[in-house]
Amino acid sequence: MEKQGQDNKKVVVFGASQSGNKAMRRLEDFNIIIEGFTDNNTKKWGKQFSGKPVFPPEEIFRDKDSYLIIISSVYEDEIMQQCLDAGMDKDSVYILEDFIIRQTGIFMEQYSYLKGIKPYVNSRRTLVITVPNKNNEYSGVTSWMYSVAYGLASINAKFIILTEDMGDEMPSCAVQHVIPYNSYAFEEDTGDGIRIRTGKDYPGLYKKETDSLVHMMLQNLPCTVITSETYGAEYVAAYILKKLFPELVKVVTVIHSDERARYKRGIWHEKNLDGYLCVAESSVEKWEKEYNVPSWKIFYHEFPVLCTGEGKHVYSKASGPLRLGFLGRLEVNAKRCDLLVKIIQELEKKKINYSLSIAGEGSYKEELKKFIEENSLQDRVELAGFVKHSSLGKFWNDKDICIITSDYEGSCTAVMEAMSYGVVPVVTNFSSAGRLVTDGVDGYIVPAGDYIGIADKISSLSCSRDLIEKMGDINRKKIPEEYSPEGYAAYLVKMQEQIWKRD
Repeated sequence: MEKQGQDNKKVVVFGASQSGNKAMRRLEDFNIIIEGFTDNNTKKWGKQFSGKPVFPPEEIFRDKDSYLIIISSVYEDEIMQQCLDAGMDKDSVYILEDFIIRQTGIFMEQYSYLKGIKPYVNSRRTLVITVPNKNNEYSGVTSWMYSVAYGLASINAKFIILTEDMGDEMPSCAVQHVIPYNSYAFEEDTGDGIRIRTGKDYPGLYKKETDSLVHMMLQNLPCTVITSETYGAEYVAAYILKKLFPELVKVVTVIHSDERARYKRGIWHEKNLDGYLCVAESSVEKWEKEYNVPSWKIFYHEFPVLCTGEGKHVYSKASGPLRLGFLGRLEVNAKRCDLLVKIIQELEKKKINYSLSIAGEGSYKEELKKFIEENSLQDRVELAGFVKHSSLGKFWNDKDICIITSDYEGSCTAVMEAMSYGVVPVVTNFSSAGRLVTDGVDGYIVPAGDYIGIADKISSLSCSRDLIEKMGDINRKKIPEEYSPEGYAAYLVKMQEQIWKRD
């Protein structure tokens, strides 16, 4: 395998973390094999991470002419400045996304033959929804895909969905619109919350995946590509086609998270994007005021929720335990699952009669398991594992309260789905919390990180079971009315019309 950097420099990823692991995998997609990692955390120096050594930054800086640094961290601004202050040349330090676009330009040459052809142009524009649904993982993005597919099929829109794996829960009315593409590789969990990509002829698959997607999109011109990432093969394929046929391709990115890096990626690619589709109202203000994106380029509609509403909700009785639920990625970053431990401790101090079911997978799962076992809480707290979309009703229909501990979210799918089944949310004040929950009316909102506030609200509701049912009834009616897939789909069609009218 070829080591490939700028002027044959050795490539190092700054950030020995989960995002750094993803950077390594993405670079391998381009057949670039990294030398190792570097990190400001002294505890990581001299150790192995994802099969590669972790160097102290000073060791890299001492031999700075030999290295190319790729930054993959939420602290990219600070790290960039650190590297420049240490004497690194500005052409030897890249943010990951910038480097990927640079590499994309290198292999665009293989599509030069397309410039000489006249592509087939369909009579109607096609909405092309791209979602990298690796391993059939259920997440907010996957939920969005299912809801959008259902909505577009329901209003007879012209669309296709390109996904690595549509899973076994795609709405039946939309299956004919789905085109799964071959990722040529699969992801494998190493057991420490880090995933690695493996498979035949891997690495170097990025070009194969991109080529497959380019030709799928080429058959559906003119099209508006709606992509959930700005660094995956899906976006790169759209980027290439737009460069070749700018009059036939528009590209929109969906901002699913309120994470700062998502906004920065969007800004890096602004000249290639025709629109930003926000799933949270707070994102609109950020794009306009913090990132100076023109308002005509920003689109927003409430996140769609595909509610089956199956089964009758059964609330707990005053004589029984208050039934609590948490569903999401079991991570400390953003999701703050470490607060679940503190909430449990507070409930134990208050001697609340409760049961808690924690659904999801992630790197913090083992810590939760250890805490439960060490404190003999198995009769109160369970780790329910992965819950499929089709099993959401089974999970939520006997719960009283949904807990969310996140520092930030886009539009929190877990809350909306729980509310649609009649569950009462007790959540932290993430960006869209105030839009989803009316504090004191259909749920409660506490400041981010306020685990005592969450425990207090749970304690109060444990003494007011009738209030839980009253709030639950409000939620069961509100969510399907305000967040329907059909309404969202109609908005996407309208958005496409507005974008094309600009020309």
